Amino acid sequence: MIIFILTAFLISKSKKYAIKPVFKAYALYPLFAIELLYWFIQINTFMGNYYFIRFSTYISSAYMVVLFLPIFLYKLYKPALVGSGMVLFGTVLNKIAMYSNGGRMPVYPTLSRLTGYYKEGAINTDTVHILGNSSTKMKVLTDYFNIGWSILSFGDICIHSFVLIMVYYSIKAINQTTRNEVNYA
Repeated sequence: MIIFILTAFLISKSKKYAIKPVFKAYALYPLFAIELLYWFIQINTFMGNYYFIRFSTYISSAYMVVLFLPIFLYKLYKPALVGSGMVLFGTVLNKIAMYSNGGRMPVYPTLSRLTGYYKEGAINTDTVHILGNSSTKMKVLTDYFNIGWSILSFGDICIHSFVLIMVYYSIKAINQTTRNEVNYA
């Protein structure tokens, strides 16, 4: 998720929004805390400790829950609807890929093998993923986008874009709130 959060920061910066006020507003602190937990799991996985992977589904849910705070605090209902549509679309794409491949999601660990994130045999402990091969169907929808510490599908990218949308619009709202406070002072 860090890529999506950083992308939201970069887009915000390119639109001339200040980033500093974000760290003074508490609305995104829970998201940052969840991101730290996620990185803890990623580092453990990278070091060969797969114990914490079982908690990753809870972290995925926690990402969505902690984003309710900025949605309601800054009244980001329209961006939340767009983001929810992206989550739904991404979920459908992932289900299509899994359905086409016997209920499992094929994974192509290319860069992750070089970085050491993917270890041979680790996929055997996973009940959702299988290694992709020449018989994989709908390859374009499988976990194909390898960023070194994670392997994402197009559906995953759509799902994670919810975080990008919410962080961007939170930054925008925080900047507008900050400007209004300065104008009233």
